[in-house]
Amino acid sequence: MMKLAFFSNGFKSTNCKSLMRDLFFSTETQTSKPKTNIDILYDKISSLVDQKESVIPILDQWNQQGKSVKQHELQSLIRQFRDSKRFNHALEISQWMSNQGRFPISPSDNAVRLGLISTVCGIEEAEKYFFNLPKEAKRSQVYHVLLEDYAQNKSVKKAESLMGLMRKSGLVKASHDYNLMLNVYANAGQCEELDALVKEMNDEGVCPNKVTFKIRFNAYAATLEIIRMEKILQGMEGDPDVVLDSLCYVTAANAYIKAGATDKALDMLKKSEKGFTMNKRRLTYDSLLKLYASIGRKDDLYRIWNQYKASGEVYSIAHHFMIASLIKVNDIVGAEKFLEEFESRYTRYDFQDYVIAAYWENNLLEKAMDKGMKPFGTTLEILATGYIASDHIPKAVEAIRTAFLIRRPGWKPNRDILAACLLHVKQQEDAKQTKEFLRFLGAPSHISTDNFERLLDYYYNSEPEFGKVEEEMDAACVR
Repeated sequence: MMKLAFFSNGFKSTNCKSLMRDLFFSTETQTSKPKTNIDILYDKISSLVDQKESVIPILDQWNQQGKSVKQHELQSLIRQFRDSKRFNHALEISQWMSNQGRFPISPSDNAVRLGLISTVCGIEEAEKYFFNLPKEAKRSQVYHVLLEDYAQNKSVKKAESLMGLMRKSGLVKASHDYNLMLNVYANAGQCEELDALVKEMNDEGVCPNKVTFKIRFNAYAATLEIIRMEKILQGMEGDPDVVLDSLCYVTAANAYIKAGATDKALDMLKKSEKGFTMNKRRLTYDSLLKLYASIGRKDDLYRIWNQYKASGEVYSIAHHFMIASLIKVNDIVGAEKFLEEFESRYTRYDFQDYVIAAYWENNLLEKAMDKGMKPFGTTLEILATGYIASDHIPKAVEAIRTAFLIRRPGWKPNRDILAACLLHVKQQEDAKQTKEFLRFLGAPSHISTDNFERLLDYYYNSEPEFGKVEEEMDAACVR
């Protein structure tokens, strides 16, 4: 019988994994091949550097020149531009495809367009699009997109109302339909409602799957519902059809540490050491270093590090985790010896970034300064990357804020990192912090924080006049 693999994913934004890879690893060179017509069209659209520049004239000209374009090719273009975060262009292609009147628009097309509208125009415009769709176009995948948005925004009431519409339409049939609503409750920390929905699943004869287990387990761990977490964990361990991975035990260990149950946390950490696969190697070892440090296990830190080195290549971000961990257990001498050991492998500047970040993380920045180390914006940007990857967004925001305060001329943070920080600031509805970040970006007062793409486009494609902007901000109404 095929086993179901269970993964407790420590990254909450799929973009963080790719972001870490882009920052710290090289990519392979792609071999060239003859370009097709659709490749040429893709290149024409890609040549538009400014996302505010419309792709419609290019598509219209392509049509007028008698060059054919098939629906599946347009759908491919939409996916490619969406995946490369050129959401405006992806949305315009989707709209153009619909306006041609010769392509049948499927529920999947509507779902993709709904997601793009939400990203580009906001949730309210997405809701308008959804409710204006004819009844026959509102299939499961369209509802799913809106439910995912509600989960991200913790809009429980709206999600419950939408789930009610799905029930009336007879569209709540499978575990995936329930899992989306479970995720809404999990993100909002509403475990009681989560349990009630699981009971409904059972009453309706819908079997939970590995995603159901993952959502419940992570929700209980995040809210320190330890007894419930243990019950789920025991059930999965006793189920021959479920395979637990190392990160599941890491998640449990982290919950136990926060709950003060150190002995149980150690049991989970030992299990995580035995159960990881090579594709989870780096994430598992990095997590083990941080968690052993959090409970003061210096000997285990060195033991794990030696295992880490013996198991394959160790990248620079892991060195930062190790130094930060040694400082956390007050092994400053060990951290400094560790630095000396690896100086031959990295340039002083490259590795110094990680050392300063480790000192900063443990409120010892003055000690780093005493050693002649000068922090740069890139130093704290690296730290913010790690915080985002481990879902400590408030710490990432503070790191990027500090980076802006000490930045050198010409420095700008990675766009994805800045976007994650801005989203958090907006969700907190902190007008003072929002105003401060807008000042950092040099954004004129007429640009609203509701339109992230426009705000980021302005920042990355222009040279702000900071003096003028600060004057504008004093009179601006931060929306």
